Amino acid sequence: MKGGAVNQGARWAAVGVLFLVGLLGPREGHAGKMHFEPMPLGEVVQPVTRVVVASPSEPARTVVEQPYDGELPAEVKDVPPFRTAVAHYVVQSVAWPEADPVPAEGQTIDVWAAGTPAYRDDHYDYYMHGVSKHSIHPVYTPSYGDGPAPDPVVLLLAPRVEGGFWLYATEAPAKLPEIMALVKKPAAAPAPVPPTP
Repeated sequence: MKGGAVNQGARWAAVGVLFLVGLLGPREGHAGKMHFEPMPLGEVVQPVTRVVVASPSEPARTVVEQPYDGELPAEVKDVPPFRTAVAHYVVQSVAWPEADPVPAEGQTIDVWAAGTPAYRDDHYDYYMHGVSKHSIHPVYTPSYGDGPAPDPVVLLLAPRVEGGFWLYATEAPAKLPEIMALVKKPAAAPAPVPPTP
């Protein structure tokens, strides 16, 4: 979105969603059109709390159905479940934070696209209210481009309350030093508050 404020949470969430949509395939209930805006790595890493090097496990993905569990409007008879893919990886090493053992080396982890809740909400809005959105989604393009992810691959993650991890982006292992410099960078100090007269 040029010249306007952008919800940073939505920006970060969309990065993970777009990666998994491309990697894992389509979902039901596509609503509206998506427009893409480039997002730099420095912004992608902001919500990340884990950086791991991992390889796809077997199976590499599973499809999960999430039925609607709320009350339907009177005019709606049924809403198809939201379907999304969950990727599975085996952790080879934890690059950051060094002192946190979660996830552990050798552990198989479930990885969900960071924007899954927003896409689920769009799915239900489409089927319950006929809302079709045209949305702008920031997208991070990894150094390996649109081709297959390398094996192993660097995963930029944050834990999910429900278990597993949210995926914000993937990157080639050669980019790990740059990623580490960004995640270890201290947050900018807030601007000083001018004295009141």
